[in-house]
Amino acid sequence: MIYLEIFYEFFMTGLFAIGGGLATLPFLRAMSETHPEWFTIDMLGNMVAVSNAAPGPIGINLSAYVGYTVAGIPGGIIATIGLVLPSIIVIMIVVSVLDRFKNSQVVGAVFLGLRPAVTVMIALADYELVKLSILHLDAISTGNIALIIDIAGLIFAAAMFIFIRKIRIPIVGYIIIGAVFGIISAA
Repeated sequence: MIYLEIFYEFFMTGLFAIGGGLATLPFLRAMSETHPEWFTIDMLGNMVAVSNAAPGPIGINLSAYVGYTVAGIPGGIIATIGLVLPSIIVIMIVVSVLDRFKNSQVVGAVFLGLRPAVTVMIALADYELVKLSILHLDAISTGNIALIIDIAGLIFAAAMFIFIRKIRIPIVGYIIIGAVFGIISAA
């Protein structure tokens, strides 16, 4: 039964998370609230960090990670298949239909309308990343700004932004810098 639940959740995520792997974050956040026994919001932050550092598409890495966390290797495989299957189905349908209507103004208008929608979904994913890594909205009731905003994380994010814009190093270097910062700040 757990495998069917995993497949369903990730199939629905794959069906509606338009815009790439980061667009899955709002769905994963909702999944952590629907199935708190699977993973917590804090665990999701760690999953995003590991999935970003691992080679391959982040959405697939996240689905495999969550599935593995919930139900071991079979869960990881089922979650990944569930996430990818809607894209395969949709691509097969679109290719067969689009070829007939490739010069249609309606089809062009649909794609034109999808661009801002995808942009908003990616922006929401970025917002979720900020909430996971810097903001602790559950601490608002305390009124203590130091508990709400991870000051060290905010300073590090700003420094990394400036560093990335000014200094060109291989992406692996940024991953290593982030990992070292995480180890130091956790200690």
